[in-house]
Amino acid sequence: MRCTQTVEAGSYVLGALAPAERSGYEQHIATCAECRNAVAELAGLPGLLGRLDADAAAAIGRPEGAPEHLLDAVLTGVRAERTRVRRRRRWERGLVVLTAACLAILIGAGVSAMSIPAAPPPVLGAMSPVSRAEPITALIGYWTDEKGGTEIRLSCAYASGDASQSTEQVRLWLWVYPKNGGAGKSLWWWDAGPGYRDTFFVESDLRPDEIGRFEVRDGSTVVLSYRP
Repeated sequence: MRCTQTVEAGSYVLGALAPAERSGYEQHIATCAECRNAVAELAGLPGLLGRLDADAAAAIGRPEGAPEHLLDAVLTGVRAERTRVRRRRRWERGLVVLTAACLAILIGAGVSAMSIPAAPPPVLGAMSPVSRAEPITALIGYWTDEKGGTEIRLSCAYASGDASQSTEQVRLWLWVYPKNGGAGKSLWWWDAGPGYRDTFFVESDLRPDEIGRFEVRDGSTVVLSYRP
């Protein structure tokens, strides 16, 4: 049976989920391969759209053989859907998913006309705790950036804990290691404690196919690890 939460993939990728919903969905996709695949299929869409100027965006969906007013019809439908969303908030997620799907179809139709090479699919996965007692979880995603390296997105959450646990913050570091066994490199650090949740983007000079593993460290101690 198809997972009913795959419809939230578009909302998650486009940043339309509320913080609590985003956290819940990240916990869900850590255990649901179907939803992880749905997110992976759409994860590169925001970056691709960000590379388009206004003229290029207007040309999407009008390759040879396509209906002349295809893009206008889709945009008109989206605007009408947005009007209904203002009246009924429960339709908001459906609109986001519909918009993402339409844009994906149009971009797919216009890629050849715009001579934009198809980008490799992004990689998405849940980082594995080194110890079962770790209160930290993280979801990592990465894909090729325009400079030939790798753009990385990390969503990290620290368990709320209880009154008997320490509330002291810890400083965590994200490290990346190449496949050839060379030296690792620290990419970013952040302070986290009970109840902490955040998402950030960093870059690596390594290409996605050159990455051997990622680590989240507390000082010299490896807390989480992910191998492609």
